[in-house]
Amino acid sequence: MVSDERGGTVFDGIAVFIQNPDILKSHFLDFPGSQYRSGSAPSLGFWFGQPGLYCYFVGNALSLFGSVVAGRNIETQ
Repeated sequence: MVSDERGGTVFDGIAVFIQNPDILKSHFLDFPGSQYRSGSAPSLGFWFGQPGLYCYFVGNALSLFGSVVAGRNIETQ
């Protein structure tokens, strides 16, 4: 990440989902800015026909998951 970015939190992810609920059709969202336990981070996914918030070990890098990044200042790009 660059200096004006941070790991997205659960709150960032919920806002993304409200804005675009179809985002969960293709992948899950990891929230590296929120920590559940040592080595675990929350993730928002679509299971059994409905969205759900879960917790996963951060060492599992699967192509279905993507980390949310927040805070980019678009005026500096």
